[in-house]
Amino acid sequence: MKVWIACTVFNMGEGDEVNPVGVFDTEEAATAAANHAINAEAEYYGVDDEDMKNCFRVGVKEFQLNKSIWEV
Repeated sequence: MKVWIACTVFNMGEGDEVNPVGVFDTEEAATAAANHAINAEAEYYGVDDEDMKNCFRVGVKEFQLNKSIWEV
């Protein structure tokens, strides 16, 4: 069984800060949740659209449940 792990990635020049969003059964659901979370983070930090494009991104990684997490 495959699942998708979603996260947000925030970088204002001091390295990546990765924040988990959740585990989802479809890539579309993971992407939608990560996009929603990243918009909330941008609002929290008070960044404008240009900073949003440059400093925030989403990450969605496929994960096969029959593998060890170290094999992904």
